[in-house]
Parts: sequence; structure tokens; C-alpha cells
Amino acid sequence: MAIGTVKFFDPSRGFGIVTPSDDGADLYVSVDAVERAGWSTLSVGERLHYDRMTADNGWPFADNLSRLH
Repeated sequence: MAIGTVKFFDPSRGFGIVTPSDDGADLYVSVDAVERAGWSTLSVGERLHYDRMTADNGWPFADNLSRLH
């Protein structure tokens, strides 16, 4: 699993952005991924473990989220 920091999250818009700690490109994170993790929202600055996935359109996204303690 990779590690990153929440840069932005707006549940009303249904998505957010995670910045990887390895200086890679920012990743999309959907409200669906957040809800699958059992949460309702993410906080800016929060650190996460995630799996980096690639959508059919080629965009990278974070899934299988867990909070870094």
C-alpha cells in the first residue's frame, strides 16, 4: 500500500485529491471509496494508506483506503 496526504475533499462534489508521499502525481479519490472504507468524509492533511489504481480512462485514483495512525 502507498501513503499519501489528503489535499482536498468535498463530499458534496463526490471526490477529493490525495498527494502521494513519493512525489508522484496527485490521485483522485471518490466518495464511494471513502464510504467503502466506512467513513463519511476525509480531512485535509489526513494521511492515508491506499492502493493506487488506474481507471479505464487512464486516470490514477486511490482505493482500498485506511487511515495512517
